[in-house]
Amino acid sequence: MIVLNVFRKAERLVMYIAYTVLVVATLIGIITRIVPGFKNIVWGMEASRFCMVWLVMLINSVNIKERDEIVIEVLITRVPDKVRRIMAIISDMLVIAFLIIMFWFGLKVCITNKNQMTASLGITMNYVYACMPLGAFCMLLEKVIVFIQDVKSKTAIKTMSEEVIDRL
Repeated sequence: MIVLNVFRKAERLVMYIAYTVLVVATLIGIITRIVPGFKNIVWGMEASRFCMVWLVMLINSVNIKERDEIVIEVLITRVPDKVRRIMAIISDMLVIAFLIIMFWFGLKVCITNKNQMTASLGITMNYVYACMPLGAFCMLLEKVIVFIQDVKSKTAIKTMSEEVIDRL
């Protein structure tokens, strides 16, 4: 459990750094376009785009951990608890299978494009494409934990919005 907590903190640190770079690069890009006399930067858009991709890939593992995934709540809330539990377990298994495939092909994309360079930043695309296997691994780790909780649970699985409503 200590290793998992350290891993989650490292993941959050990478997300904070990516978000900070995203905001700063976007702000610099806006300032250089609007304020006269500044030379327009070309790397800002690229850095913002890459940081956004990293954020999307990593934040999904937080969503999985918090059970705040995208679900069709109209369907989920209308079925009995036993059926809901079965649906959650099947959904967990399908997502785990998808994440394994995503991890595998993310590694292949990362390895295949190791010599490709970005246009304006001049870094290898490995740094950009590494978010795919890393994000898939983080999501897979959290989804396996959620799956184990769903299998062990005897109560109905609730979405994040249902838990919030129950607390009110």
